[in-house]
Amino acid sequence: MANKARVLELLERGYSAEAALVAGLPDEERSNPGTWGRWSVRDTVAHNAAWKAHLADGLAAVSEGREPTSAADYEHHSEVIIGEHHSKPWSEIEAFAEQAHRALVRQVGLLNDEELDSLELLPWRGDRPLWRVALGTGFNHPLIHISDYYKQRGDIEQAAEVISELATAVVDLDDSPDWQGLVKYNLACRHSLLGEKGPAIDRLRQALDLNPGLLDWSKEDPDLEAIRGEPACRALYESHAHPDA
Repeated sequence: MANKARVLELLERGYSAEAALVAGLPDEERSNPGTWGRWSVRDTVAHNAAWKAHLADGLAAVSEGREPTSAADYEHHSEVIIGEHHSKPWSEIEAFAEQAHRALVRQVGLLNDEELDSLELLPWRGDRPLWRVALGTGFNHPLIHISDYYKQRGDIEQAAEVISELATAVVDLDDSPDWQGLVKYNLACRHSLLGEKGPAIDRLRQALDLNPGLLDWSKEDPDLEAIRGEPACRALYESHAHPDA
């Protein structure tokens, strides 16, 4: 069941986490351009902002009777976003990020809990209620990229802390198995990043029992690289490959 106040709170937390990342960097690192294979902080911020702006525009389109642009048709995919913002000064990227965040908060704030629970408001995202789409765009997605940036800089403990926040902040929002499975999965990633292999495998087992749809991604997720070679993890994958054995 949607809780608009909590959704808005978490959107602000996601934005604050990104601001904290930026505030801790020297001016030179904020300004340095990245590459497609190695994103800079400006690439990360621009990418997050573009997807927030896209969702905000989709919600505005629905309220105005316009046809929203689906994610599949959205022209600003990752490579294009980075290219568009590659040569812009940091001040413009920072302003774009704030504008996109405020636009998303404004559009979510106009909705009631029934609309946030809807699967129909944005038909192209009809597999999830709208509140989950909003959090995915404005909280989960930024925190995942923030964690990736910390990992890229070699700050594994900080990356794990961000993943832990990603899990614990949302645990009480939905008691469905697939949601709780995602929570357990993120905790597995946190333990794995810190080299805590036993707890990581235990959490992954709980996650896959609750949400088997995570199985394929877990076999590729770099956050779980530390445990995939462990006998207990291989046995876990084998049990899910042959669930009736």
